[in-house]
Amino acid sequence: MRCFHDPCFPYSVALENDASCVEALYNMGLCNKRLGFYEDALECFFKLQSIVRNHAQVMFQIANLYELMGDMSQAVEWYFQVEKFIRLCEEYLFYYVICFSLSNR
Repeated sequence: MRCFHDPCFPYSVALENDASCVEALYNMGLCNKRLGFYEDALECFFKLQSIVRNHAQVMFQIANLYELMGDMSQAVEWYFQVEKFIRLCEEYLFYYVICFSLSNR
């Protein structure tokens, strides 16, 4: 348990009440990252990734943390996953727009 002087303390309390609170996990990850606790931040983002699956912001944070830790092979792998996911979303969006415009004729 962290001390109440710790900036991450409110998120620790929230996660004690609900371990799957995505907002608290994300913010705790960001807080740990900002404080330089990269391993703790990674743990938060991997837990979050297991809950929300393929969320671009979460995958980006994981990639960025690996980069900050100097593990460029993992960073590149995660950045590639982010890019692939965004391209897939763009394709679905394009398909949706085409289908929507055709259905409204």
